[in-house]
Amino acid sequence: MSRVKIRFVESLKEYISLVEQLNTNHKGQFWYRGCGKASYELKPSLYRHKRSKTIEDFMSLEQKLIARFQQRSIPFHSRTIADLWEWLFLMQHYGVPTRLLDWSESPLMALFFAVTLGPARTWLARTASIHQRCIDLGARSRIVEQESH
Repeated sequence: MSRVKIRFVESLKEYISLVEQLNTNHKGQFWYRGCGKASYELKPSLYRHKRSKTIEDFMSLEQKLIARFQQRSIPFHSRTIADLWEWLFLMQHYGVPTRLLDWSESPLMALFFAVTLGPARTWLARTASIHQRCIDLGARSRIVEQESH
């Protein structure tokens, strides 16, 4: 069973202090993810599509998005794209829904992406374990820590 801890922060100073405290108290490296909508879960944008419900729907949608992006992006890049993963990375960079989630090793980069659109969330994931943490940034901010036992 997972246990979730929520911690609220109300300022940049508190956010940095909390991140420093987590880094001091837990060994290993963290990855951070800033999300501009607090209602979003840790779910790639492709899987937030309202009309797609089954894995087949998502696979079909992804194939259509990739094909359309490949056709329309030709005038805008000059290098050869080697494989599907490179196409997905490029699509993610330009905001096309993909199965990828953007992560950063910088808590401030995640915070930037979180606060650009309003009430938001910043997730923290310890790369060496199954811990998940998030910081919701809105009127009040919170950190959510999920530990698996």
